[in-house]
Amino acid sequence: MNDKELKIIFLKRKLESESKKLNRDDFFELIKDEIGWRKYNEINSESVRNSLLDAQTHTKLTELGKSTLSTLESDVKQEFKDKEAVRKKLHNDSKLSDWQVKTFWFLFVFGIFGGLYSGYDIIKNLTKEENVKSKQITKEEMESELSKLRTLILSRKKDSSSIPPNPEKGK
Repeated sequence: MNDKELKIIFLKRKLESESKKLNRDDFFELIKDEIGWRKYNEINSESVRNSLLDAQTHTKLTELGKSTLSTLESDVKQEFKDKEAVRKKLHNDSKLSDWQVKTFWFLFVFGIFGGLYSGYDIIKNLTKEENVKSKQITKEEMESELSKLRTLILSRKKDSSSIPPNPEKGK
């Protein structure tokens, strides 16, 4: 037990035994199983110094002693709640770490596969753009060749229309 819990035990027993008007040794017999003699003397002298016990009889709790008792009890309850919260947090963290261990490699492999695939896709798109550019150049060349052929065909039609038709061909 820590000091706060021992003080709580001491002050509660003092409060319960106020009506019995026990002296110091008789009171110790009452709580000797819970607190040793050395600790009992420390707590008793500290309580008298801090005005938690009546200075003359050392058997009655003062108002300050009663409020200190309630404060100590609430502190111990809060510490217990804090310890419980820490324990629950550690339990949840251990469950989370187990889950992380189980899913890490699957997600890691999936991420590597996705990264490699996206790298392949980027390289593929870059090489495709170069092919498209080369195709665009050949397309422009084809259009210029077609326009040359069209002008050649049109010029031949003009040449053939300037020659008079052969009248004997029709006979």
